[in-house]
Amino acid sequence: MKKTFLVLLVFITSLSASLSASAANRDSWIKWYTQSSTYSGIVGELIVPSNVNATNGSVLNFQLGLGDYVEGGISYTAGKYKAFINTGYHACKNTGKSDSECAPYWRSEFLNVQPSPGEKITVKIVNNGNSTFDFYVNGSRVINGADWGTRKHFLTIPATTQVKQMHITTDTDGKTHYSNASWQNVKMRANATGSTYTDWNGSTPVIAAHQNQTDFIIHSRYDPLKTSR
Repeated sequence: MKKTFLVLLVFITSLSASLSASAANRDSWIKWYTQSSTYSGIVGELIVPSNVNATNGSVLNFQLGLGDYVEGGISYTAGKYKAFINTGYHACKNTGKSDSECAPYWRSEFLNVQPSPGEKITVKIVNNGNSTFDFYVNGSRVINGADWGTRKHFLTIPATTQVKQMHITTDTDGKTHYSNASWQNVKMRANATGSTYTDWNGSTPVIAAHQNQTDFIIHSRYDPLKTSR
């Protein structure tokens, strides 16, 4: 009887460890696209979360995007925040190209001044209509001394696209968490000159493209998009 109990205990322990490992080591996101593809940019304010943990390769990403052509925002890993821009890294990798070949389509740099919980960071992406774009953090496209408005991109960018807002976590150890991150005052650039911006609010037609949604506590879906984990 004792031997049977020990075997059962080992099995349960192994199963628990296996389930824990499978629950970690995964990407999860809350992602909203506009239904309309008539926008030439997006701007929003990220409220920096509190109670943040992302270790052992885990990452938090809070980003805006021009469809799936360009996305950029603020990430957190290894105890620090970064600005990042993705101009087709994953699309490049999906063609079978190597990391070194796809590296020009991704850039990230730790912020020189690390933000505090509750602080506001403005992120803006502008589609210039000629398959180029500008990426701004707190009003500047110069980040850590480099002009991030001149990035190479993998796919040709249409003059107008859908736009999106996202909260993403890559959890490697089951210990990733944060409280009260939000995109607020998100606006869509409604014309080519940038003279008209439209609020992203509850009446904006949207498409949900979430993954592992239950990993998040969704306080509000948008206006603002506010989550915890």
